[in-house]
Amino acid sequence: MERNITQIMDKSVIAEFIAELNQHHEHHIGYCGKDALEIEQAMMDAFGDQPDLWISTMSEDGQLTGVLGMDTDTDTGTVELWGPFIQCAPEQWQELAVRLWEQGINKLTSKVEDSSARNRNQFT
Repeated sequence: MERNITQIMDKSVIAEFIAELNQHHEHHIGYCGKDALEIEQAMMDAFGDQPDLWISTMSEDGQLTGVLGMDTDTDTGTVELWGPFIQCAPEQWQELAVRLWEQGINKLTSKVEDSSARNRNQFT
């Protein structure tokens, strides 16, 4: 079956997905928590009302199977990663993580570059 890069932006669906995977040791990322409501609130704080700019998703047969969030500070040009959270066989994880990463980088490149240029100009 084919996994497709998608734009699933329902924060509650994404939060439930992260919470479910974060229950398992092999997927656990400590700073994201295990409670879906807590995760959804943290997503609101981090990504605001434009999650499509900061969150990349992957699905298979209409089901969410991967999430990578990039909490970007455009003032400093830095990014804090959320994930990647990927539900797959271990041997597929690297390939799917790279696909999510590439999607996220494509979304953020102009924002980080614009910020970096703005910061450089500030000190010249």
